[in-house]
Amino acid sequence: GDFLNATVASRKCEELARQLGDKRLLATVLAFGASSKMMSGDNTYADTVVEEVFSIARESDDPFALSVAHGMIGLNMLLNGQDINTANEHVSKGLALLKNTPHHFWQTMMLFGLGMTARFQGRFDEARERFGPLLDIFHEMGDQHRTNMIHSECAHMQRLEGHHDKAESMYRETILEWQRLGHRAAVANQLECFAFLAKVNEQPERAIKLLGAAERLREIIQIDMSPMERVEYDREAADLNANSGEKEFALRWAEGRSMTMEQAIQLALEKKDE
Repeated sequence: GDFLNATVASRKCEELARQLGDKRLLATVLAFGASSKMMSGDNTYADTVVEEVFSIARESDDPFALSVAHGMIGLNMLLNGQDINTANEHVSKGLALLKNTPHHFWQTMMLFGLGMTARFQGRFDEARERFGPLLDIFHEMGDQHRTNMIHSECAHMQRLEGHHDKAESMYRETILEWQRLGHRAAVANQLECFAFLAKVNEQPERAIKLLGAAERLREIIQIDMSPMERVEYDREAADLNANSGEKEFALRWAEGRSMTMEQAIQLALEKKDE
C-alpha cells in the first residue's frame, strides 16, 4: 500500500533497465510502475506509457513482458470503467502467454487484479467467484498478506451489502492479522471500517475516535488512503461532523488521535454493549 515508495523504486529500476538495454526488464518495470500509479489513483501515467510498454515488449519477443503489458492495459481499462470486454480480452491474452510457463505468481496476480477490479466496481458476485480459488493458491504459496487481503475485501463487500454483523465478525479477525503482519496501513483502513460500522450502530463517539486514531496512524506511517477509499471516508466523516456538533466532534477526534495503535485496535474490538 506504500505507493509513493513503490513509484520511487520503479523509477530507479527503469533508469537501470534503460542503462542495461534490457527490453524485457524495461517493459516489466514500466508496467509495474504504471500499476503503482493506478492503485494510487493516477491513471494518466498508465495511458502515457501503454504504447511504449507494448512496443518494448514486442521488441523483446518475451512472453512474460508481453503478458505484463497486456495485463497492465486490461486492468487499467477496467479501473477506468472502459470497455470491459476489451479489457478482459487483454488480460486473457496475458494469461494465455504464460500458459505452461513457470511464471505462476504473475498468473495468480493477474487473476487477483481481476477480482479486485470487480470488487471496486461493485460486481461483488464476480469478485467472490474470482477470489475463492485464489485463497487456496495463496495459502499453498504461504502468502499470508494476500490471503488476509482477500478476507478483508470479502468483509468490505459484506459491509457494503448491509451485512454489518457479518462484516464486523470478519474485521475482528483481519485487523489482528494485519497487526501481526505489521501492515499498519491496512490496520488504519480497518479502524476506519470499524468506525463506519460504529456509525451504523449509532455509536458516533466511538466512530469519531476511531477515525481520529486512524488519521494519526496514517500520519505516522506517511501512507494515505487510496482515492477509492477516500470517497466513502469523506462522506461518513462529514456526516459525523454535521450530526455531532463541531466542539464534540473535535474533542472525540482529538481523543482518538491521542491513542496508540494498540489502544485503537482494542477500542475497535470492544463489543457494542461495553
